Amino acid sequence: MKKILYPIFLKLSCKMQDNFWRYVYEDLAYGRTPYGLYLQDDYLCCYIKNKEFSYKITDNESTLDELHDLLKKKAGILSEKDKIEDRDSLLNEKLTKIKSIQKKTYRDTLIQNYIIRQGKLYNIEIDCLRKLLKFLNNGFLFKIISLQDLCFTTDQDMIESIRGIVFEKNRIKINHDLFSNIHNLSIEEEEIKKLVVEDKWFAHLSKIVQSELDRISQFLTSRINELVERYATPIPKLTTEIDKLSMKVENHLKKMGKSWK
Repeated sequence: MKKILYPIFLKLSCKMQDNFWRYVYEDLAYGRTPYGLYLQDDYLCCYIKNKEFSYKITDNESTLDELHDLLKKKAGILSEKDKIEDRDSLLNEKLTKIKSIQKKTYRDTLIQNYIIRQGKLYNIEIDCLRKLLKFLNNGFLFKIISLQDLCFTTDQDMIESIRGIVFEKNRIKINHDLFSNIHNLSIEEEEIKKLVVEDKWFAHLSKIVQSELDRISQFLTSRINELVERYATPIPKLTTEIDKLSMKVENHLKKMGKSWK
């Protein structure tokens, strides 16, 4: 009968629900190690590149959890069940990120639909609606407007109104109660409003406008260069060159006993 060298691994084996780990720890108890590991002088060691470690084996409760974490997280030893759980965890993280993105996209879609409906109802010009949409986007960006300012229908699939935004015939009125989301306003309320609107919103809008101007400028420059290259050679000169090249091709074809006409 084989001698048990490390009883602590038998304790770990008994704690495991996964048969894979039961067999791993039973083997370790008898001195047999998985690939990349070895036992020496009461130390469990790993020689796999970038996963090297040396762990002193002691017979206490804390060692049990430490050893298991070490084999899974450091040595990268995983059962099929562990691999499935890791994949599920990674998938859930991705789904959470996707839902977060979709949530914002859904909110933006509802706002756009609401603005379009109100614009048609009150005969408001498209430029005004675009400015309102930018205003609301910046409001959410700087947390001056929140979801609490949006009033939804019972089934939550449409926006009924936006607090502080009033639609009238041919115009949109923005009330100052939007600023109620800024807490603890004192006698310096107007200064805070000015700081938020002028120093933050205007700076942000200026950056966006400048970026758009740069993009248009680059596009126009590129287009002009393209046109310059395209029309650098006059058409009569191009026609003459084409005729010369056509003659050369025709002569070559004649020598070969062929004709393209």
